[in-house]
Amino acid sequence: MIKQSILVFFLLLCANVVFASVPSVLLLSERHRTEWNWVEYWVTLKNTSSEIVFNPEIRYYAQEAVLEATVDFSTQLYPVTATVSSVDGTSIVKLNVNGMLLSGDSVEIHFRIDKEGFQSAWNSSQDWSYQHNESVVEPHYFMVVYDGYHNLLWGFDPLHGKKNANVILWNERGVNSVVERYAGDTTEFIPTGRFWLFKDSPLSSKEREILEREGIVLYSVGRIQDKDVILFKSNTNVRKTWLDSSLALFYNAIPVNDTTPLSLNVSEYSIGDTLPLNVGCWPDIDIGDCIDIVDGCGGKNIRYARNVVLTDVLLDSLLCIENNHDAYFVSLQYEGAPLNNSARVAINLENVQNTPEFVSAMNDTLTTTEWLKDIGYTGDGIVVGVYEDNGVDLRHPDFQEMDSNENMKKRIITEYEYYGYNRDRALGIINQYDSGWHGTGVAGIIGGNGANSENRVYRGVAPKVHFFLGKGNPFWQIGHVVNHSHLDRVYNNGMYEIYNFLTDRTVLRTGKVNVAVLHCKDVLKGIH
Repeated sequence: MIKQSILVFFLLLCANVVFASVPSVLLLSERHRTEWNWVEYWVTLKNTSSEIVFNPEIRYYAQEAVLEATVDFSTQLYPVTATVSSVDGTSIVKLNVNGMLLSGDSVEIHFRIDKEGFQSAWNSSQDWSYQHNESVVEPHYFMVVYDGYHNLLWGFDPLHGKKNANVILWNERGVNSVVERYAGDTTEFIPTGRFWLFKDSPLSSKEREILEREGIVLYSVGRIQDKDVILFKSNTNVRKTWLDSSLALFYNAIPVNDTTPLSLNVSEYSIGDTLPLNVGCWPDIDIGDCIDIVDGCGGKNIRYARNVVLTDVLLDSLLCIENNHDAYFVSLQYEGAPLNNSARVAINLENVQNTPEFVSAMNDTLTTTEWLKDIGYTGDGIVVGVYEDNGVDLRHPDFQEMDSNENMKKRIITEYEYYGYNRDRALGIINQYDSGWHGTGVAGIIGGNGANSENRVYRGVAPKVHFFLGKGNPFWQIGHVVNHSHLDRVYNNGMYEIYNFLTDRTVLRTGKVNVAVLHCKDVLKGIH
């Protein structure tokens, strides 16, 4: 009887997780006053939905510093407290509104941020949440709002990469901007050079032909906030009215920001030190030209992998690379234990894989088929399709387990094993392995068991998954999860072809599954 009651409770809980609506809010902000060592904001948070917002929390993200926050005023019905914490080099000012923000209600808050009690200079202009317009009341999407249930109600959270907005929230070279839908202004144009195009639908082959005839060349395609974002380069100015009339479901276009210098945090280095760097150039720049840029800036020991130039550069020469408008990114080469756990924190791995049983298993020197057995959140029973151009080296110990006869077994599954019948495709291919470093790295991040590292510190997210290897053919889409899922267009013979009717139909073979349902499945597994 008790088990039945618990089961009913969790089923109701799961139903609420899947079907409960999330409130909507509006955050208006004014950077009211800025001094040499403090900044003051006046913000208004309004509940624009019919739901109640429980204990809303407004977050301001600043450069890492010893900061203090003070609430000078808040609407009488809603007491507000301010706290400051630090995560991964970012200070977070949290304004906690204590209570229920009813439908249609607003709370006004005046708060100040300063460094060490006004005792030393502090410049807030480089903060993620800094409002560039002063003394202007406007929606501020780079402060965020969460409710008491950790739902993101508003804004762009830089630590978790989550967004909630009816406009495109854009960040390029550390500069935040908002991209609204094109309103039909006939005077607007994109100047000669690189630009980003946003569309509500994929670019068709016909549309690409139209653009190419005008000297507009496509270099990359991605997704942001349910829209396609496409990198182009044009040899002339491009009128937005022409784009709007030539392309279906045109959203907007903006120039690429390739003039703001790149900025690399090198605080641990001194003048005269040598920095090991990764340098990437924009896609329209040939790798040879990118090497010439690095060489011209004093790079030594230059080599390259795919489209990244690896080099050693004196700190004195770093500014030369950062200021080159053809440089797309620059980062330090790090070796040693992994220090950045942002991804693990974002998907809650740090908590769910922190049980005594899981931690103890990390000390096991042998990886057997029974390793991590019956321990949750390991990927056991899940098949991940890995579709990479140069294959996966399954000879690596990270992808093998020892059976009861002490034979090493690769964690791979065949098409026959997955479907239960032979479709006469690829059975001779999927059991092959390659030494491809890229595919091996991808598979390692997904499910390497860390066997080659002490205490398995270099392990993947789900170290018990089995793999299906597509070897460069993403259309099969075999696996409960695949690393090239939702593919809807492929560049083929100079044209983009639509393939959304081929892909995703076999993923899970039951349609799309709500993530909340999967979490509930894990909870219920321990009850019956």
